[in-house]
Amino acid sequence: MSTNNKFNAQNHVDAIARDGYCIVEDAIEPALVAELQNSIDILTAQGKLPLCQNEFEGLRTSRLFNLLKYGRIFEQIPIHKKLLSVAEGVLDDGLLLSSIGAMMIHPGETAQPIHSDTQLLNLPRPHVPISLACMLAVSDYTADNGATRLVPGSHLRSEAPAYGREVPEAIAMEFSAGSALFFDSQLWHGGGANHSTKPRVGLVFAYCAGWTRPQENIMLGLPDERIRELPRRLQELLGYSIYKGQWGHIEKHDPVELLGMPAERGMVWDATAHVTSPKTSPKTSPKNNAAE
Repeated sequence: MSTNNKFNAQNHVDAIARDGYCIVEDAIEPALVAELQNSIDILTAQGKLPLCQNEFEGLRTSRLFNLLKYGRIFEQIPIHKKLLSVAEGVLDDGLLLSSIGAMMIHPGETAQPIHSDTQLLNLPRPHVPISLACMLAVSDYTADNGATRLVPGSHLRSEAPAYGREVPEAIAMEFSAGSALFFDSQLWHGGGANHSTKPRVGLVFAYCAGWTRPQENIMLGLPDERIRELPRRLQELLGYSIYKGQWGHIEKHDPVELLGMPAERGMVWDATAHVTSPKTSPKTSPKNNAAE
């Protein structure tokens, strides 16, 4: 659902509890949208947004993880007043930033399988919100260019969707550049097919509940040289590992690689299909609107 132009964070918090999602219209200023677009154009030209290599992420989709590493402009987004107030309303003000990246769905991309972001967690459904996703539109999101599809109310279902199952009740969320779609991580959703001649561009990030972390931050409390001396199993217990191929990665790499050790586990998304597309980034960018 979308709301009127007068922003009220509690209205959005209530919508998420009821429907599993909300759309915050004009969440950020037009000037900031333009700056984000320009930054993504530059990163694309530098080859920083390569095509993904598996069916789940999309073979005609570009993604860039760990976005704070690639420009000061992105720092503004997770703490933007409107965005953060909604997230804090759902998770409380002790929340954490769980991930932040950029994504472009290019012309010719097919629809992503409907899924739930936390369906690999061994938790009974439904449960209290533990993670809240946000898709911030840098270009308009339309049914034609791959707008996110979701199933309203599905965050309250007792089961997660079976991978690859057709979900005819999923509907496309259309909203303009500068607006944002929030949804509970339990909600059934997936990217849409892009039948247009232009990429669909946005930032994708998530907050998680502040209690989803160790009591002591031992991982940061020990110097790297001491961590390298620890038994491998203890390194894993400190966080130098990936949980279920999804949580704890650094730009899709196992954190143990920071210690100079080989990765032991890959990402779960990469198990969905083998590479059929080149690793080079598309030459087009949202700025020139060229067809693929």
